[in-house]
Amino acid sequence: MKEKDFDSQTVEHESVSSQENEENTTFTDDSSSTITDQNEFTFVSLAEQKNEETDPNEAEEVVDAKEEEPIANSSNIVSLDEKREQNNIDEGIKWLHRAIAAGDIESMSEVAYLYLTGSGVPKNIEEGRKWLERAAEAGDSWAMMELGFRLLVGEDLEQDRTLGEKWLRRSAETNYPIAMRILGYRLLSGDEIEQNIKEGEKWLRKAAEAGEPIAMREWGKYLIYGIKRIVKKNN
Repeated sequence: MKEKDFDSQTVEHESVSSQENEENTTFTDDSSSTITDQNEFTFVSLAEQKNEETDPNEAEEVVDAKEEEPIANSSNIVSLDEKREQNNIDEGIKWLHRAIAAGDIESMSEVAYLYLTGSGVPKNIEEGRKWLERAAEAGDSWAMMELGFRLLVGEDLEQDRTLGEKWLRRSAETNYPIAMRILGYRLLSGDEIEQNIKEGEKWLRKAAEAGEPIAMREWGKYLIYGIKRIVKKNN
């Protein structure tokens, strides 16, 4: 999942072909080498010995045909690859729903993420919210945090600060580091949540002690600069 940034409004693979027999090797236009059929080589040699000439118009048609063929093949390959990728996504979603039916809570969060972000599927906020709420109600820490944050700031969902704070707190209470960091910062800054310095310090410190990188950075800055560094945006 993409992590939300702390200080912003959102919480965030020349090939060189060896040539042992130059006369028995032809080179394609993509620089790869292939060995020609021995009969074909013999035919070309005999034609050269008899000084046979090829009609220029006929030669041009042959060249054009050879140039067009790879383009058509390439187009077909792209089309097949796209179809295969879409089939994989559809099959993957089916398996996620099977996991949900078997009681896997994290699969609910995964389906929610796909629809909320439009990853591999058309973006569908209503469907995403449905699965996010189900995962949160089932106790998934990430889902509770994500639902809480989106409600708190009104990202894709209608803003509801009270409900947003409730879900954010429930996630933090499971000791989910990112939720603790967000809650701590919001309490310190009074941003969308009623300011409470003492409680804000508690949650931000807990997130830092849990090893959450952004929380460690912000807790260090807070100790050095104090509250003014956090609330400066609101002054």
